[in-house]
Amino acid sequence: MEKERDIREAIEELKQKMSEIEELKTMGAFPSKEEISFSIDKKGNIISVSNVADAHLFIGKPFLSFVDEDDRKKAFSYFIQCISGERVEGEVTIRIEGERKQIEFIASPTQKEGEIEVRGVAREKKKTTLKEFNEFLSFLPEAACITDLLGNIIVSNEIFADLIHYPISKIRNKNIFDFIDERDSPLLREQMRKSLEKNIEGWEAYIVTREEIKIPIEMNMKYMGGEFNLFLLIMKEITKRKAKEKILEEEKEEEGISISEVKTKLYSLSKLNKKLYGASHEEICKHICKWIVKRLGFDSCSLLMVENESLVPLVHEGKKREKNRYSMDEEEYAVVSAVKNGEEILISDFSESSYKKENEWSEMQVCIPIFINNKKIGALDVQSGKRHMDEDIFLIRYATSFIEKAFQMAEISSSLKTYERIIKKSVEGIYRVTMDGKLLEANPAFLKIFGLKSKEAKGIDVTDFYVNKEERKKFLSLIEKKGMVKDFEVLYKRKDGKKIICKESAWLAEEGDEKIIEGMIEDISEHVKARQDVQFYNSLLRHDIYNKNEVAMGYLGLIKNSLPENQAEIVEKALLAIAEGNKLIETVKKLERTTERELKPIEVGKVIEKVIEKYEEDARSKDMEVVYTPIEATVKANDLIEDIFSNLIRNAIEHSYGSTLEIFSKKKGDVIDIYVKDNGIGIPEENKEKIFKQGWKGKGSKGSGLGLYLVKKIVEGFGGNITIENSKEGTCFVVSLKKFGENAISHNVVGRESEFFGVRW
Repeated sequence: MEKERDIREAIEELKQKMSEIEELKTMGAFPSKEEISFSIDKKGNIISVSNVADAHLFIGKPFLSFVDEDDRKKAFSYFIQCISGERVEGEVTIRIEGERKQIEFIASPTQKEGEIEVRGVAREKKKTTLKEFNEFLSFLPEAACITDLLGNIIVSNEIFADLIHYPISKIRNKNIFDFIDERDSPLLREQMRKSLEKNIEGWEAYIVTREEIKIPIEMNMKYMGGEFNLFLLIMKEITKRKAKEKILEEEKEEEGISISEVKTKLYSLSKLNKKLYGASHEEICKHICKWIVKRLGFDSCSLLMVENESLVPLVHEGKKREKNRYSMDEEEYAVVSAVKNGEEILISDFSESSYKKENEWSEMQVCIPIFINNKKIGALDVQSGKRHMDEDIFLIRYATSFIEKAFQMAEISSSLKTYERIIKKSVEGIYRVTMDGKLLEANPAFLKIFGLKSKEAKGIDVTDFYVNKEERKKFLSLIEKKGMVKDFEVLYKRKDGKKIICKESAWLAEEGDEKIIEGMIEDISEHVKARQDVQFYNSLLRHDIYNKNEVAMGYLGLIKNSLPENQAEIVEKALLAIAEGNKLIETVKKLERTTERELKPIEVGKVIEKVIEKYEEDARSKDMEVVYTPIEATVKANDLIEDIFSNLIRNAIEHSYGSTLEIFSKKKGDVIDIYVKDNGIGIPEENKEKIFKQGWKGKGSKGSGLGLYLVKKIVEGFGGNITIENSKEGTCFVVSLKKFGENAISHNVVGRESEFFGVRW
C-alpha cells in the first residue's frame, strides 16, 4: 500500500532531525579542528575562545569589535536573544586583521556561578559542493532534484532517476521542463516565480518518463537563496493515491465518504508520530493503539507479540477482545469477517470481490503482521462489530509501519548500548584520533594505560606519548599505505613519565570528508619483561653448557691419545655425541637470531656461489655435477641467508644419491623463485608434508631434525616461503624471496620485534 504523507511535513521533519544531529555533533565533547568554541559574558565581552591562534588577543574584548560593521546590528540582536534565554544560530561576517570571513554559529545561554553567559561554537562557512548536494538528496525519501533558476538540473537522487526511467548519469544538465507534461509547464514556471518571494504550497502535476508515460506526482518547491540561487524540487508519485481517490469519489455518494476526512486522519496520524519522536517503543505502541480505537472507531486494538511460537498480548486498548483468529502462518494481513447467518470468511486481500460484495457485516477483524529484519515478531490485531472501509485498513497498515520502526529503533538502541558497555568494560584501550594526533574519543582502559583522567583527554595530542617520534611517522606512513596496521609494538611514555611497551592495531576510517584513525592498544610491558628474562636465562644456560662441553672434549681428547684402540673408539663416540650437542646449541642460536636481525639488501647470487665453492670437493667425491645458472637479484634478507642454501646444497650432495644438482631462478613480479633441484632418489610423497616440521628426521638419520625446520623459519623471517615442487625424479626445493627495491612490498612491519608472540610486529 502506498505511503501517504504530507511531503512538506516530511521535509521539515527531516531538516529538524538533521539540525538536531548537527547540533549534537558541533556541541560535542571533542570539537573538530575547524570549529571554534567561545564564551561571552552578559556585557558582551569575550571570556574564552579555543582552537584559535593567539587566543589571548580576543580575551576581555567586546565581541562586536570583531564583527563587520554591516552585521553588528544583526549580531547584537542574536546576543540579546541568547541572553534572554533563547538558543540561537545564524551567520555573521567578522573582520580579523583586515580579513573578512563569513562564519556560522550556534549559541546557548548558560549559568555559571549565578551569572548568565553565552556559550557556543562557530566555524567558517564553506560553499556547498556538488558532493554535499548529493548527500543531502540521498537523505530524502522521495524523488528530488536541484536546478538553477532556468530549470537546468544540477544534481538529482536515484529515486528521481527511477521515477523517470533515466540513468542518473544522463540527467545532469538536462532541464526539468524536459520531463514535465506540457500542460503543467506554465504552472511550474509560475510556481518558480512565486517561490522567489515566499513559500508556496505543493501542487499536482504529471511527469513524463523516458517511454513517454505520464505519471501523476505531487510536487513541492523550495527556493534556496543566499549563495545558492537554486530551486529544490521534491516529487512524490501518487498513482495509487489517484486511483484510490477515483474509487472513493465513485463511492462517495453511496458510502458518504469524504476524501478530506481521510486526509485529516492521515495528517492526525503523522502528527502523532512526530509527537512521539524519541519515546520508547512501548509508549509508541500504546498511543498508536489508542489512536486506532479513538480516531478510526474500532472496538479494540491489541499488539500481539510472538512468544514460544504463539501470540500473546503486549498492549491492548478498547473493549475486551475475543480469542484471536489470526494464524502465525499468514504472510500478509487478513480481514476476518462474519455475515449475519454466522458464516465466517477469511479474506487474504481486502480488495477481493467477495469483500466488496458483502454488504451486511456483523463483525470484522484485521490482523497485520509486524516484521523486523524479515522476521515476524508479532501482529497488530484490530476488531470491530461493524464493517470499515478500505481507507481505515490502509491507515491501520500505515500505523503498523510506525510500530515496526519503533521496534527497529529499540533494537538499534539496545545494540548500541551493548557495544558501548563492551567498549567501556574492555581491558584493551580503544580510541579514535585525527590524522594529526588529536584524541577524539577513548575508553576507560585507554585512559588507564596512559595515566589520564577523562577531562585531560579532550583534544590531547597522542604524538606526545611516543618516546621516539620517528615511530609515529612510520606508523602513519604504514597506515596510509595499507589502510591498517596490525600488532604494532612501540615504546610509549605515560603522563607520569613511566615508559611502557604497547601492542597496537589500527585502521583508517572516514568521518565526513576527513580521515581518522580508530584502533585498539594493549600494555604488554610485563609480557616483554618476562620474554627478555626467558631469553637471558636461555642464553646464559646455552653459553655455560657449550663451554663445559668444550672443556669435556678437551679432557677426553687427552685421555683418547693414551688409551688402547678399542677403548679409544668408545671415547671417540663420546666426543662425537658432545660435538652434536654443541651443534644443536648453535642451531638453536640461529633460530633465535631469525627474529633478531634487521633485513637488508643481499645479492643472493654471490651467496649461492660462495656456498657452491664451499661444497665443491664434497660434490666431486660423490661424483655429482653442480650446474649453476648465474642469478642476478638483490633480495630482502640478512647474513642467515647463507644457512638456507648451505643446508639444501649439502643435503642434496650427501643424501640424494644423484648425479646432477641444478640451481637456477625465475622472477615473478617482486618475488624471485630459486630452484635447488637434484636427480636423486627423491622424497617419498607421504614425507613431503613432514620434512619442514620441527624434529622430523628421515630413516637412519643421525641429525637433530632441525635442519629443514631452521631453513623454513629463516625463509619465513625474510617474508618468503619454501616449498617442494613435484618432479618426475629427484627432489626440487623452491625458495621464494622478496626482491629488495622501492616497489617491493616490505615484510617488516613498523615497530619493535616481539619473539614473545612468535612473529614480527
